[in-house]
Amino acid sequence: MTEVVLSPDDLSLVKRIAAARNGPKEKAGVKSKKIRNVTEEQAHIDGIAAEVAVARYFNVEPDMTASLKGDNGYDLAIFGLKCEVKCRERFGYDFALMVSEPESFKADVGILVYRMSETRYHLYGAIRRNELIEKGEKKDYGHGERWVVSPRYFTGVDAITWWGRQSA
Repeated sequence: MTEVVLSPDDLSLVKRIAAARNGPKEKAGVKSKKIRNVTEEQAHIDGIAAEVAVARYFNVEPDMTASLKGDNGYDLAIFGLKCEVKCRERFGYDFALMVSEPESFKADVGILVYRMSETRYHLYGAIRRNELIEKGEKKDYGHGERWVVSPRYFTGVDAITWWGRQSA
C-alpha cells in the first residue's frame, strides 16, 4: 500500500497554493468543474493535497502556478512524464476527468489518489494515456458527462519510474 502522510509544513503549502489559485478565480467568477458539493476552496485544497502527496512520494516539486485557466493539461512532471493527478474521497471511486472526450487528456500518465483523511493519501495507481483512452468510458454523475476509468485498470504508481526510463 503506497500511502503518504502530509506534514504540517505540507498542509501549510497546500493551503497557500489553494489560496493563490482560488482567490483570483473567485474574484473573476470562474467556477471549478466539481463532482462533489464542496466549496471552491475545498475542491482546490483536496486536489492540491493529492498533488503534493504524489510530489513528496516521487521527490519532485509540486506545481505552484496559479492561473484563471488552470494548468497546462497536467499537474506534475515525474521522470520526464507529464502526470495528471485525480483525488477521490472514497476508495474504489473512478478516475474522472473534467471532460467527456479522452483526446483532450494531455498528460502522459493519470494518477489515482484516494483521500483517507486530511493528512493521509493513498497513491492507488497509475495509467498510461493510451490505456486511459482505451479502457475509459463516458459517465454522468449528475454534473455533466466525464471520461472515467475504473481503478481496476490501474497499475501501482511505482510503474511511473519504469515508464519514465522507457521514454528517456
